[in-house]
Amino acid sequence: GHLYVVPGQRARIDKHWPEQYRRLAADAAVGLLNVVSYGYHSFEIHSPIESRVWNDGMTMGDFEAAYTNERRGVELQMLSQLISGLSAVTKKLWMVTIINKQDLWRDRQAQVLDYYKNGEYAAQIAQIGARLGSASFQHEYVPTSLTMANLKTGDGQVVAQTVEGYDMTARNVSLQTLSDKLALMVSQ
Repeated sequence: GHLYVVPGQRARIDKHWPEQYRRLAADAAVGLLNVVSYGYHSFEIHSPIESRVWNDGMTMGDFEAAYTNERRGVELQMLSQLISGLSAVTKKLWMVTIINKQDLWRDRQAQVLDYYKNGEYAAQIAQIGARLGSASFQHEYVPTSLTMANLKTGDGQVVAQTVEGYDMTARNVSLQTLSDKLALMVSQ
């Protein structure tokens, strides 16, 4: 098989996503992985002050909450654009939402999973299922941490720390769960 990695940064979407849509519609692919991170995206800014969500008097905790909330909104926008591009797909399709950066939110895992499984994200995923039918679309969620590190700005300020107790064993278990889920989806 082949694995196509398509970048999700806004500046790269117009160049790379149309080809992926064609592959999916032409039976060249049967699965889709969407990587999200509950808003804990890498920074493209040097300092929090450069962010559009920064306000004078904010603590780093305030900034983390505002930043991740804004980035979750971007995740929803990108998902909406992805769903729109999938409109030409009429064959069976499976999708896995990889909820990355578990090392930063594991202490709130129930809240994070509820956000994706029962909120606006799930409502958008349901649009694919409604169009293709339950026999032709399967979707799964897998929380994991592809890397393990504090979330820092370009100038080294720590915005979010790795959750206490999240260690290599926890990360390896999450990666094994991800591997097992992907193997299951591919074999169907």
